[in-house]
Amino acid sequence: MPCSVVEIHKRPGDAVTRGETLVTIESMKLQIALLAPRDGVLTKAPAAPGETFEKDAVVAELETLGEA
Repeated sequence: MPCSVVEIHKRPGDAVTRGETLVTIESMKLQIALLAPRDGVLTKAPAAPGETFEKDAVVAELETLGEA
């Protein structure tokens, strides 16, 4: 089922801590906050609100702090 991006809270290059909201998405009128599962640096995030994606898509990626 398709989802769409409602709000982007963090951008690629931002340092994030576990539990911070990265992106808010919506599917079937239900909004869900995608939280950082660990500390790191955001390396991938949606380009803009309104962007859509399908089930199992990778919406955001984190790099562990200190990785080269």
